[in-house]
Amino acid sequence: AAWDAADGDRQMSINERIDQSFDDSGVLQASMEEPVPAWNRGYQLLKLMGWRENSGLGKKGEGIIDPVRLREQLTTSGLGKETEYQEMAEEATENRKALTSELIAFEDDAARAAREAAVAHEEAIASALKKEIASFYCDVCDKQYVKITE
Repeated sequence: AAWDAADGDRQMSINERIDQSFDDSGVLQASMEEPVPAWNRGYQLLKLMGWRENSGLGKKGEGIIDPVRLREQLTTSGLGKETEYQEMAEEATENRKALTSELIAFEDDAARAAREAAVAHEEAIASALKKEIASFYCDVCDKQYVKITE
């Protein structure tokens, strides 16, 4: 294969196929349990900026020592977006408008009387509107009209 070329050119032609799979047995993968090796670019940059191993971040070394833990993210939103959505949902739940059944359960006699008066007023308006609309009923057509122009 072209990978074994002595001149070091790794370019393959379109018709060539790779007959070998990637051997990852010698690959080191950083994790929360496995520290980043000293040859890692990020490790070297931290050292250049004055960081010492097993010390915290910051001027006085009092910051966090362990890397920030990330959980698996299945959505395409950013790292902090899920937390923001969760906080907004919790705030909306705390500040939601109380249901009528909740208001009725905790109301006193004065509030109950006011609520019943409001319901009676709405029913009076509905019955007056029904009586007004009844004048647009046609006995011949057996149809109720809403507007006089109909």
